[in-house]
Amino acid sequence: MKVRALFFAQVRDAAGVGEREFEVKEGTTVGELKELVADRLEAGSVKLLPLRFAVNERFVEAGYLLREADTVAFLPPVAGG
Repeated sequence: MKVRALFFAQVRDAAGVGEREFEVKEGTTVGELKELVADRLEAGSVKLLPLRFAVNERFVEAGYLLREADTVAFLPPVAGG
């Protein structure tokens, strides 16, 4: 199945792109997609970032099961002042 990944801030810098489509098997979690992104885009630092995830504009945990055509946003922590 295909899912679309959107990358922001440090994740976009590490990945070298703002978005990309991935083919994943059924039953893939958001956390597994994070690992796949790091491996496929040769962006190992992504594995170390404490990220939040949103699927179809709703915040989810790393264990969330992806479905066909989901859009996953990788959101790094933000600091405010």
